[in-house]
Amino acid sequence: MNRFSKYIDKCIWIFLILSILLLCYLFPYTADDFAWGSESGLALWRSGYRDYSGRYVGNAIVLLLTRSRCLRMLVMTVFIVGMDYLIVKISNCKQYTALIIMALLFAAPKTIFRESVAWTAGFSNYTTSITLFILYIYLITCVFVNQSVSKYRFAVRAASLLLLGYLSAMVVEHVTIMQIILGIGIACYAWIKKDKSRIMCCFYPVGSILGAATMFSNGCYAAAAAGTDFYRNIPTGPEAVYDKMCLQYFDMLGKEMILDNIVLELFVAIVITVLCFQKIGGGEERKERQFVLEAAVMLVDASVMYGLLTRINTSWSEERGSGKYMDGLVNVVFWLALFVFTVFIRVEERKKAVMIMSLFGIACADGCLLVVSPINSRCFFAGYVLLVWYCMECISLITVKQELRTLITGISLLSACVVLYMNLHIYGSLCMQDKQRLETIQQAIREKKTEIVLPRFKYEDYIIGYTRTKDFLPFNDITSDLEISYEE
Repeated sequence: MNRFSKYIDKCIWIFLILSILLLCYLFPYTADDFAWGSESGLALWRSGYRDYSGRYVGNAIVLLLTRSRCLRMLVMTVFIVGMDYLIVKISNCKQYTALIIMALLFAAPKTIFRESVAWTAGFSNYTTSITLFILYIYLITCVFVNQSVSKYRFAVRAASLLLLGYLSAMVVEHVTIMQIILGIGIACYAWIKKDKSRIMCCFYPVGSILGAATMFSNGCYAAAAAGTDFYRNIPTGPEAVYDKMCLQYFDMLGKEMILDNIVLELFVAIVITVLCFQKIGGGEERKERQFVLEAAVMLVDASVMYGLLTRINTSWSEERGSGKYMDGLVNVVFWLALFVFTVFIRVEERKKAVMIMSLFGIACADGCLLVVSPINSRCFFAGYVLLVWYCMECISLITVKQELRTLITGISLLSACVVLYMNLHIYGSLCMQDKQRLETIQQAIREKKTEIVLPRFKYEDYIIGYTRTKDFLPFNDITSDLEISYEE
């Protein structure tokens, strides 16, 4: 039976690797990918990204991935499947949860998914940054554990954490801030608990601070603070900051953090409800604690129900003049209730510390977005992944009877198959349309046409910026003055 279980576990990972390899190959290059993959990207690299961006590592990744589709496919698969594997190992879940994680990742709202995974430039910053942070958590919890080591091994581990912190801090700004705060918090926790590895835990935040100093030394951030940057804007003065925070929260964060992620939030509600009933049913909670837990779970469930109703009946939500303020209030209730649940649920201390850390990570990553603009859906991908991780930590605490485990594994496999098939169908169609577009353009050039009107893509909502014509021809090594436009 044990040998059969290991065989099933291997099959799960093989299935996920092959599926993601195929899917990542199908993602079309779009938007900024055309510039990064042509001479424009090389010009930025030669200038050292002066006054453009401090995302030196993220920029280097996108430069590489826009020059080879096969390399992009391999790197994307390593990061996506690697993220899944790391979460399973950190949370100490059964291998079938890898299917659940993948289903949740690929069931993310299309605005988040298309900008942070399917878009190469977005992937290079948003998926890589949160995966590297999870790698750090894996190293200090599963590899660099609380044990005495030789001076040589200590030096190697310390250098690894320092380098990881330094490099991962130069990918995307809000994740950099999050990893500094959490890195310092983890180091403080290790010192308080007098872990043998407490000195080693200090190297990652030190590396992150050095990386952040390198990133933010780029002139674009000073220009943003001065209001002269071509893209970014940071308010100055208490009143401007307050106005900006209110605007960003109620217009964006209030719905992006929970209500537009309704599939994941529904899963969260189910998981913590089951966990709460198991703990209470097992007689592990006192009456006072039981009341708080039940109240917290009811508030989470009510928030998710509100999200379901308003996202199913969007006209009702849009007709209410104060709809965005209600969304913002529900968002606060959801997260506060989830935090209270985490604090009061009776679990092993280190497990609770990890659960609280993941919630603080969401608060840090998304809280940074209150005072900067522009922000897009892709900025919330880090918080989305951290919430998936939180769910896995909760699942690891749920007792599942042996007779139910096979059923749950089957449901998990079915869910992953359905979600991945839908994505394969959508991006397979987009890949074919992308090839047809290039063939049509090449034919028009051979016929010496000066302009051409192309049909729009069928699933255009699942990619961004494919109609941008600048750098499209150089990206495909085509020299022509052909004017390209798209049907209205």
